[in-house]
Amino acid sequence: MVTARASENTNTRPAEACQVTSFQALQAALQHPFISSDARTVCSLLQTCKTWRGALQQCAAGNLHINIGHTLYTSAIITRAAQCIEGIQKLASFCGWLQQQGGLVSSMTFEAPYLNDAEARGAYLDAAEQLLVLSLQKAGGHGATESAAASAAPAGLQLRSFSTKCVRSAALLRALPAAVLTRLELHHSSDWRSSLHFNSSSIAAALAQLGGLRNSAASVQHWNILSLRQLRQLETDNCLQQPELLAPLSTMAALTAIHLSYDAAVAVAVAAVWQQLSALHSLWLKAGDEDLDPTQSQLLLQGLAAATSLTFLQLEAHNVHESVQLCAHLTALTRLQDLDLDCKHLATLADVLHLTVLTSLTRLHVCNAAGVDDTAASALALRLKRLQELRLSYCGLRSAAALPSIATLTGLTSLSLYVDPHTADLDLGRDELRLLAPLTQLKELDCDALFGEPAIGEEWIDVLQQWQRQQA
Repeated sequence: MVTARASENTNTRPAEACQVTSFQALQAALQHPFISSDARTVCSLLQTCKTWRGALQQCAAGNLHINIGHTLYTSAIITRAAQCIEGIQKLASFCGWLQQQGGLVSSMTFEAPYLNDAEARGAYLDAAEQLLVLSLQKAGGHGATESAAASAAPAGLQLRSFSTKCVRSAALLRALPAAVLTRLELHHSSDWRSSLHFNSSSIAAALAQLGGLRNSAASVQHWNILSLRQLRQLETDNCLQQPELLAPLSTMAALTAIHLSYDAAVAVAVAAVWQQLSALHSLWLKAGDEDLDPTQSQLLLQGLAAATSLTFLQLEAHNVHESVQLCAHLTALTRLQDLDLDCKHLATLADVLHLTVLTSLTRLHVCNAAGVDDTAASALALRLKRLQELRLSYCGLRSAAALPSIATLTGLTSLSLYVDPHTADLDLGRDELRLLAPLTQLKELDCDALFGEPAIGEEWIDVLQQWQRQQA
C-alpha cells in the first residue's frame, strides 16, 4: 500500500512541479517593464486566462504608472454635475481594482480637473481623496487582522512614487506605503485645504513616517524636511526662501542631489548659502518680474560664483543689472556640463570669453547675446572640445568666419545657429555649409536665416556624403 501511494505521488509530482514553475515564470515575466508598464497589455492579460490573472494578482513588483485626474473625463474642465459624478464613479471603479492588484502599480499621479464652482471643486476633491485613501489603506493592508494579512496576496501595495497637487487631509500621506515609497512629489496649490501647510503638525507627522523617501520634489515654502533622513534627491521651486530654511540641507548626509529653482529676485536672499550645499547640482534662475539693482545683482552672482558643485545652470538674466559682468562670475564653476544663458545685456566680447574656461561643458545654449559674435563663437568652439550640443540663438554672428572652428567639434550631435533676419541677412550658400561637413556625428542642424533655403535641408545630407566619400 505504501509502495502504491508512493508510485501515485511520483506520477503526479512532475506535473505539479511544472505548474508551479510555470506560475512563477509568469510572475517573473510580469515584473519586466515592457509587460507591466502598459495598461492595455495588463488589461489584455487579465482577460486572457485564469493563470495570468492569478499571476497578475501576486505580481511582486509591477511597473504601471497611473494618472488619476484628467483621464477620467472627456474634458479637463468640468461644467456639469453629471460629469463630476461620472468621474467619481470611474475613480471608485479604479480604487476597487487597486485594492486587488496594487502590486502592479509602481507610480501614481493624483490630479483634479478644473471646476468653475469652487465649492463643488472642494466637495469633489474631498470625495476623491476619501476613495483613494480607503483603497490605498486596503491595498496596503492597513487595519487588517493577522489572519487576513496572511491570506492576502504577498505583493501588496508596491507604490514607489506618488505625485499630487491635491492634499485635503494628512490621511492621504498616512495611507502611502512607507515601506516601499521612495519618491514623493507634492505641489502646494489652491487644491490644498487652507488649514494645511508643510509646517503644520499633521503634515509634519505624516511626512516623518515616510522615512524611506529617497527623492522628493516640492513647490512649497515651509517643510520640516530634516525629518526625512533617508532623502537622496530634492527638487524645489521658489521655496526655502530664507537662509535658515535652506542651510540645514547641508547636514543631511544621505542627500546627494539638490535641484533648486528661483525667481532671480527671490534668490538674492539665499545665494550666499549655495556654497554650503555640496549636493547642489542643478540651479535654474528665472527672470521673474523684478529688475535687480547693481547691489542685488552682485549679491546674486557672488553666491552663484561660489556654488562650485553645480553641473547644470540655467540663467535667465534679463533683470540682472547691465553694469555687472555676468560670465566673469562663472569661471569657478568648472564642473558645469550644461549651461543655458539668456541674457540680452551680455553685449561685450570680453565678458563672453570668460566662458572658455568651462571645459567640462557638453551642452551650451546662449540666447540674445550680442557679445557672442564671430570671434567669440570661434573661441568657444576651439576651447570647449567636449561639446555635444551647441546653440547660439539670436546672437552676434555676422558671417561664416566661425564655421571652421565649430567644425572642429567632431563630437557635436546637435547644432543650432539662429540669427535675426531683421538685423542680419547672411544667406550663406553651399560652400559655407560644406565647412561643417567634418561634423559626422551631427543628427540635428538648425540654422535659421543663416543659410539660404536652397542650401539647407536635403542638400545638407548630400554635402556630408560627398565630403565623406572624398575622405575615404
